[in-house]
Amino acid sequence: MGMHATVLDMAIVSEFDWDSMYTMMAGVESNDVILLDNIDAIAGNSDLEAEIFSLYNRWLGEPSGFLAVASHGSPTKSGFAKRDLISRFSSGVTLSVDCIPPEMYPEMLMRREKAKGGILPESRAEQICRRVNNIRDAVRAVDLIDETSIAAKKGVTKNLVNLVLDRLFGRNSEK
Repeated sequence: MGMHATVLDMAIVSEFDWDSMYTMMAGVESNDVILLDNIDAIAGNSDLEAEIFSLYNRWLGEPSGFLAVASHGSPTKSGFAKRDLISRFSSGVTLSVDCIPPEMYPEMLMRREKAKGGILPESRAEQICRRVNNIRDAVRAVDLIDETSIAAKKGVTKNLVNLVLDRLFGRNSEK
């Protein structure tokens, strides 16, 4: 569509030194779409809160564009020290999105694999979900299982799944 987008995971950005983070944020406001994920990760960090506040104000000065922030709860209740940042986040539309319930993880993983042209047996999807606590880790595991099975030219077996899960998350008995 000819649009430019920037997606920043603030949990990761917050780990960078100030100069790297400042360089990364320079000019972001000129993108058509800006998504700041895990915005609550910077709550209480006055430098980062000030930079996001500045980014917001620069973005307001652009003729068009879309800015979205995502957090684990309402961004306005994430514990930001900068009151002006809270007021900026309050000025837009707020949506609450329900997370996928854990009992749906196996089905979601199987559908994702099918959409990618692969097959993840239900028994292996359930095996993965018994070992991980969240969908992000489950997807990460499936991606590595795919890579490993292709490299080994083998199917997705129970042993392969255990090997990959042990490598990613350490040896752990199934729940």
